[in-house]
Amino acid sequence: MSTGLVFSITLAYLLPLAFIAWLLSEHTQYPRRLLIGVLTLLPLFYVGHYLLLNALQGWPSEVDVPERFDLLAYKVAEPDIKRGDAGEILLWLRGSEQKRPRVHSLPYSKVLHQKLVAAEERQAAGHTQQGHRTTPSTSQEASKTGNQDVITFEDAPKAVVPQKPTTR
Repeated sequence: MSTGLVFSITLAYLLPLAFIAWLLSEHTQYPRRLLIGVLTLLPLFYVGHYLLLNALQGWPSEVDVPERFDLLAYKVAEPDIKRGDAGEILLWLRGSEQKRPRVHSLPYSKVLHQKLVAAEERQAAGHTQQGHRTTPSTSQEASKTGNQDVITFEDAPKAVVPQKPTTR
């Protein structure tokens, strides 16, 4: 979000708050403590509203990837040293217990990028890809992965369709 937009949103919230504060202080008989309480809660409401709207916009989630999931698609933005961009990997996943897919944002990792390319090749060959996320168990494994979870991909088992009952 641009700085100008953040400034505009801030003004849009602060001006009505200042107007309400002036109206309440000049034209009501309510105790000052009640007015202070209301004026304190309004900014908290605004912050909650902003965070909720941000979550509803469809931005990629930064929560942990599910432990088991189906890989639907991915997009990799490799690091760009000239611009100071660390890069990121966007994964479109459907968790094993979820009905709808979700986009997850992960920091760029060359190892994960290579795994995704291999998984894409297997997908192109017609094999659905399942993923697993594991947390490094030892400090030695954690140092190798940079304290990040390890994500692996494998072919999903073929669905076995039950045979139709025979009728005579």
